[in-house]
Amino acid sequence: MKLLIGTLPVVLSFIFYWLAKHPTIRVTLHISAYLSLYVLGTIISIHIYDVLMQDLVFMTSIHSILLNPFFIITGAYIGIYTLYLLLSYIITNMKNGA
Repeated sequence: MKLLIGTLPVVLSFIFYWLAKHPTIRVTLHISAYLSLYVLGTIISIHIYDVLMQDLVFMTSIHSILLNPFFIITGAYIGIYTLYLLLSYIITNMKNGA
């Protein structure tokens, strides 16, 4: 399982790069990343607001956000998308001789 967690993001970033050769899919990847960042930020903001309004112990209560499936899914997508962007940047620079 640990090997899968370590290798899957790299493999998926290469798949994203291959799929992004099609303009429609590239735009879909960008829009999905935009929406994922929005959802991620909203989840974090709402959770912090709830912790502050309920006057809970911040350091222990805030970690329950890690159990939210939307947080995990959107965070994973943003991680893979970031790897894809870096891969795309590296390959573009290599093709241009930089």
